[in-house]
Order: sequence, then C-alpha cells, then structure tokens
Amino acid sequence: MVSFVAAQSNHHHTGIYDRLGTYPDFIEHFHKLLAKCMNTLRGRWENFWSSEQTSVVRLVDTNDVLDKMVYALTNPVKDNLVARVTDWPGVNSFEALISAKVSPPSGPTSSFAKMAPCRSR
Repeated sequence: MVSFVAAQSNHHHTGIYDRLGTYPDFIEHFHKLLAKCMNTLRGRWENFWSSEQTSVVRLVDTNDVLDKMVYALTNPVKDNLVARVTDWPGVNSFEALISAKVSPPSGPTSSFAKMAPCRSR
C-alpha cells in the first residue's frame, strides 16, 4: 500500500507499507513502467533512471514514518522550488493526506500511440 508520494523532476519519494515483502518487485515494475511512459510522452528513448541502486530505507516505527513523510512531502519547499507544498505542480500526496481522501489508481488517459511517434528500429 502506498502511504505517501512526492515526485520532483529528478527523483521521487514513495512511502510503502510492504507486509508481503514484495517491494523489490514493485519498485522494479514501477520504475520500468514510469520510464516507458515518460520517455514516450517526451519522445525520448535513452535511459530514464540513474544506473545507481535505488535507495530504500526501512522505517521501523511510527516516528520514522512520520519523519520521512514530512521530509518527502515538503521536499520542494526545502529545495526552494515553491513557497508552500500546495504550490508544487508535480505529484505530491500532501493534500490527499490532509483531507483523508483515498485516491484509487486509474489507468492512462491516452494511448502510447497518441502520445509520441514510434521510433524506427
């Protein structure tokens, strides 16, 4: 279960409750699909992610989770990109957490074919 998420232009923070121990599989598929979507949207075909290993931090107790959640959701403010978290135009679950709204996942709004032309092989 994803408990919080915040994305900036070059990285993301995603808090996940992983009771089944499937986080490595989740993050592999998530990164693969996000890279394909973003590269297609922008008409790019090169590597999307850094070749460095993904940083994963185990959050042991409630205080750990709260500390990382605050850090992640306020990251654009800390980096002086916006004055307030709610000003961030990118993905950030702050408002959903404050309003206690649950957002079910949704599919893409358009197909890859409509997003960018296919590259020739």
